[in-house]
Amino acid sequence: MKDPRLIRTYKTTTVFGLILLLLGFALLAAPSDRIQTAAHSKSQGALGESNSYASLSLEQISELKNLSQQLADGQPFSAEEKIILRRFVAGEQISELEGDVVIKRVLFNYFVANGYLNAEDLALLKKYNAYCLSERRFNEDARLQAKRENSERQNATQPEPGLQPAAIPANDTCAGAISIVDTGTYPITTLTVDAVDATTTGDPTFCAAVSGLDDTIWYTFVPAVTGTYNITTCPTVAPGTSTSDTILGIFTSSGSCGGPFTSVDCNDDDIDCNNNASTISPILTAGLTYYIVAGRSTFLVEPSSVPIQLAISRVPAPANDTCASATPLTLNTPAIGQATAAANNDYQLSGTTCFTALGDNSIGNTNSTAVGRDVAYSFTAPSAGSYSFRISKFGNTLDPVLYLTTSCPSGPAPITVTCSNTTGPAIAAAHRVNGTGAQEIPCVSLSSGQTVYLIVDEASITVGSSAFTVEVNSCTQETEPNDTPATAGTGTEGVISSSSDVDFYQLGAPSAGSRVFAMVDGLAANSTDFDMRVTTSTDTLEFDSQDADSQFGSLSPVISGTLLTGVNSFLRISHGAATTATGPYRLYSKIQPGGTSDTPNCGGTQSSATAESEPNNTSAQANSAGNNYFYGTIPTPAPATDVDYYSFTANTGDLIFLGLDGDPCLGSAMNAALDLRDSADALLIGVNDGNGTNCGASCTPTAGNLAAT
Repeated sequence: MKDPRLIRTYKTTTVFGLILLLLGFALLAAPSDRIQTAAHSKSQGALGESNSYASLSLEQISELKNLSQQLADGQPFSAEEKIILRRFVAGEQISELEGDVVIKRVLFNYFVANGYLNAEDLALLKKYNAYCLSERRFNEDARLQAKRENSERQNATQPEPGLQPAAIPANDTCAGAISIVDTGTYPITTLTVDAVDATTTGDPTFCAAVSGLDDTIWYTFVPAVTGTYNITTCPTVAPGTSTSDTILGIFTSSGSCGGPFTSVDCNDDDIDCNNNASTISPILTAGLTYYIVAGRSTFLVEPSSVPIQLAISRVPAPANDTCASATPLTLNTPAIGQATAAANNDYQLSGTTCFTALGDNSIGNTNSTAVGRDVAYSFTAPSAGSYSFRISKFGNTLDPVLYLTTSCPSGPAPITVTCSNTTGPAIAAAHRVNGTGAQEIPCVSLSSGQTVYLIVDEASITVGSSAFTVEVNSCTQETEPNDTPATAGTGTEGVISSSSDVDFYQLGAPSAGSRVFAMVDGLAANSTDFDMRVTTSTDTLEFDSQDADSQFGSLSPVISGTLLTGVNSFLRISHGAATTATGPYRLYSKIQPGGTSDTPNCGGTQSSATAESEPNNTSAQANSAGNNYFYGTIPTPAPATDVDYYSFTANTGDLIFLGLDGDPCLGSAMNAALDLRDSADALLIGVNDGNGTNCGASCTPTAGNLAAT
């Protein structure tokens, strides 16, 4: 079993590898992780009891029995709860949803006790009300509450202070929209309006994220400054909103209230506001009139009042919102990127040649005008050479775009940047729709002292990324042709330029008993699906596919501890299941030599790994060695209680590979686990793939075949 793990460090620190068996770890690269989930299965019936139990779990049955007894003892319950519990006692069919809504006392808390409902309870209530509608039946609690509140409203002599009388509000339609003045002092809050009798007459079409809308009211807003604005009904900043589930949308119009309207942004449930209020954070243009429409979700039971208040704030842009204040990048030192959630659309691209400017290194790119939020970085090359620019962890659901410019564009936003590798200023760009949140512009040739600007943008305006990693690395490009062992070259970056392309890299002829640790990082490629083999000139020694961590491309390969035979050896990189050109990828490898130490004999040779020294069961007892390469054992039988700690020091920017070979003797596999822990023994990252079998027949190298699996 191979369990590798790779992590980037951001400061010099001592870290410990807590392992069950570790053959080697080295300052280089490569991960592997598999997450297993266990399905929860509910009991389908309870020992032959009545049909009311058929869809309920044993836990639900027990809870409902207890509640039924409380009802018989005279404890308070809502009308709907009583109906469900009496059906349960009578042996009628009770659904899992009905059971949950009674057990959690959501109905009682909402309709009787007027208690606080958290987001989970509100979601359950919405689901139950939708269930009642689908079953063409009434929620008796809702019916009684509506009657009571309508009676109270009819008998009231004065409206609630600060709340307009219950009637069709003046801003029911666009013609009566309330104008919100941008005073520059935030938050700007509106008067509370009761939208209970409002209609949806003349409403524009909301974005696809919204459905089930009623009781809508209108506002207009003209921002004084171009930027990102927060518009919300959340009671923490808009306390007049007591409606527990609002919906919010913002629109532009080419013909005032006559339309047509264009949706800019919309939201149903703000996950950060626990009453299912709504928040939108669009980029608004100074001087342009925007139309804001707010209402309630029809998933709630028809309420007797719909109080809504808006709060508007302008969100400060990040410090590096434009290239005039770009954040400098340091070579080979990853930085945490500024969140783009509040960034503006300062730049967008015109033209497409920068997406093809790097030849094969542009493989997988698709054109984009990059009209989303953007932030800027600068880099000055310390010497003439090739440099790769990469972002990662941007957000798997987002669609980032990278481009390099030779100068800082100026003018009113959004500035159109010419996309050309000859006239610039955008000389190279990357936009691979890969769903990984990563992009890379690989191997750009820069002269000594040359300054370029890296714009981190998006294909379209979204909520933006909360944070990401950005870095510049030196690049050693593969040299084609390298399709055979005879033409194998060196390098750290490459592409698979066609469905038949393969790349061979030299490992030399290390002594017999040496071991190879290697990883392909395909995270920024248009497909992360690569295969890797360790070979001689004629034979495949080991094959791997799809074992890397998701942060380095979950379909990319990683190998830990392939035993070499003393002859010329190679790494062979190829497509996985992909049928098109794929790239770029990064290659990391480390060879640990054989030796004559007194560690156990494996594969016919002795290892140069440092033997563990017991006790090493705690961080204070951790073994260390200059070669960062260890051999240890775990006593049988499983599950073992022994753990082994090893320590090493990592420097800022180091890329760390912890490679664990749980089958170093080819046939003695164990199910091992591996942790990376800091100097306080706190877990940084861990891996445990659950694979405890040996490699079986595939332990034997495949002679005469360089494409064996």
